[in-house]
Amino acid sequence: MKTLNLKSVFAPIAFYTKRLAAFMSNLDDNLMIKTVKVTIGGVGVSGCNYNFATAANYTEQIIDFGHVLPAMCKIIDVTSLTDTAFTACTTLVAEVGISSSGNECVASATIKAQGAITTLAHAGALNNAPVNAAGHIFVSATPDSGTTWAAITAGKVSYYITYLDLAGQD
Repeated sequence: MKTLNLKSVFAPIAFYTKRLAAFMSNLDDNLMIKTVKVTIGGVGVSGCNYNFATAANYTEQIIDFGHVLPAMCKIIDVTSLTDTAFTACTTLVAEVGISSSGNECVASATIKAQGAITTLAHAGALNNAPVNAAGHIFVSATPDSGTTWAAITAGKVSYYITYLDLAGQD
């Protein structure tokens, strides 16, 4: 019966594990694909970056995420996930763009129900040119005509903006 030396069996595994750990420790510093998460809540909902404003109308509201895109980047994807359903409305649709009321990233899509997911809706979105200066992302949302913004006091949606950082900056 042959005796197996466990040290010799596991030595190559340990070697590659150490190499992988060294590679992974440097990965975050060199990673050029980045994702920013921004949340929007209904009127008065806590724990969000932004909230829809209370209003006695149902006209489009535009939320400017500000300079979430660094200079020298290219948008790869914009995805939303509704974390908590928006109440009191029959429909709630949103567009996402790089201009106010724009839909360059996501065309009109529903964000009302919990678990609703939207993502790049048309092929043109990936054809956006890289930006030289820091850029904005805008979300434009509109409830159904029978519901005012003041009634939408629950609901939360998260937007994940993924971009290629061409300058490799944080």
